[in-house]
Amino acid sequence: MRSETGYYSIRQVADQTGLTTQLIRKWEQRYQIIEPRRLQNGYRVYTAEDVQLLSKVQELVQNGYSVKNAALAVRSANLPTDDLGALQDFDANVQQPSLQRIVHRLIELGEGSREGEMAALFQRCSQQYGITETMHRILTPFLREIGRLWESGQWSEYQEHIASITVRDFLVQVRGELREQPAWPLLLASCLPYERHEIPLHMLLIESSLAGWRTLFLGASPAPGAIEEAVLRLRPVRVALSASTWTPFEQDDQVLSVLDEFASMHPSVDFYVGGDGALSFAQHHRLYHIHVATSAEEVYRVSRTHSER
Repeated sequence: MRSETGYYSIRQVADQTGLTTQLIRKWEQRYQIIEPRRLQNGYRVYTAEDVQLLSKVQELVQNGYSVKNAALAVRSANLPTDDLGALQDFDANVQQPSLQRIVHRLIELGEGSREGEMAALFQRCSQQYGITETMHRILTPFLREIGRLWESGQWSEYQEHIASITVRDFLVQVRGELREQPAWPLLLASCLPYERHEIPLHMLLIESSLAGWRTLFLGASPAPGAIEEAVLRLRPVRVALSASTWTPFEQDDQVLSVLDEFASMHPSVDFYVGGDGALSFAQHHRLYHIHVATSAEEVYRVSRTHSER
């Protein structure tokens, strides 16, 4: 609630924008997005215009732009906030080499299993480039490279495992900081039974949350029947399943067929499955009631349309 003085406290600004108080202070100090007044007791107070500026910057960051360029966009009279194309071109042309250097630096840190430094660099990238940009242009290339290094024998299994776990823990932390509303439709995500590669689903859930979805992760390698029970009890609008490997089908060649039959009995719920393993399976086994997704956008964008019916 706004005070009688016409100003907002930092907690009120955080509640309105969904930003943490720590991030608001960091954006103030590092990018001079806003200049709050200080009361005699030292507390910051903010105007309605400050709240609007922070919200505009947040919207740009959620769409993959760096905080620096988002701040430039909302402050500059020569660059309207809706002229996103020019800003995106600037990021793509100028920052691409720096993103490549970041990935190379992460490989160096991963080779030495320096998880603390990797985690700190993930955090800095998220603050500078935004979480969407960080996931697609830094974390995804990093994960692909460490997979290649492991498959070629250049990295040991423990190096690949520590690097992957550090990425997963960072994404879990990001999800925990996002603010979801109870009224938002529920998207339930789960690996298939026997599938332990969960990172793609954490990325999907972050993007879905930013798109206006309440998200829940059932976990890696759930017990057979756990997905069906969760759907019955939680009644989600959308279910996103993942199999990055062929392991689920080696363990149970009927695992998706059983879920496909279950989906047929719940037509009000949209079921999607993705991942290299699932795509390979779908090439040889037809699914009648589970949609095969080749990108995260197919899940959260289509499902958002579903939620607005």
